[in-house]
Amino acid sequence: MSVAICIPWRSAPKREPLLRAVLDTLLGFSVYFGESDPGEFSRSQAANRAVGQALDAGHDVVVVNDADTISTRRSLLTAIELTREDGEPRLPYDEYVLMDQAQTDLYSVTGLLPNGPTYDNACSGVLVFRADSWREIGGFDERYRGWGHEDSDMGVRAQFARVPGRVWSLWHEPDDRSVSNPRNLKIFNDTHH
Repeated sequence: MSVAICIPWRSAPKREPLLRAVLDTLLGFSVYFGESDPGEFSRSQAANRAVGQALDAGHDVVVVNDADTISTRRSLLTAIELTREDGEPRLPYDEYVLMDQAQTDLYSVTGLLPNGPTYDNACSGVLVFRADSWREIGGFDERYRGWGHEDSDMGVRAQFARVPGRVWSLWHEPDDRSVSNPRNLKIFNDTHH
């Protein structure tokens, strides 16, 4: 019985310091990276590939962890144990903090994480699955390209339970979502309405 951290990844210099900060909080776990096909990045495909590697290696619990998101260690461990026991997918948080540039810069110097602002009803950043639940759900829907709505789709299908805790999304220069967001919203609406 083992746990793997699965990180959807697209190499970019602006993301590497964030990834290092995230990996520093995940010491002791096996880590797998997944990339998508060349061309337009697909977070869904990258996550599926990272999880596929972890499952092929025999891990029984997988944590899909964005390369810019840090979780409370205690709530992550609690979510892992509860999911291992009952198979229910979980979010290791009930508070999702969106850090701005100043907060992220301060964290990089001091290691201090802010209390807010929080994003209500988030279902992204850090997701915990038992291997059999992941297979039953079928992973992320790879029709979603770029970013946007793939986590909402997964949230509808997985029906995550929440563990009290907090995650922090580190600030970075935003990616262009002008094409993927409207297209992905249409896929989401066509699928779930």
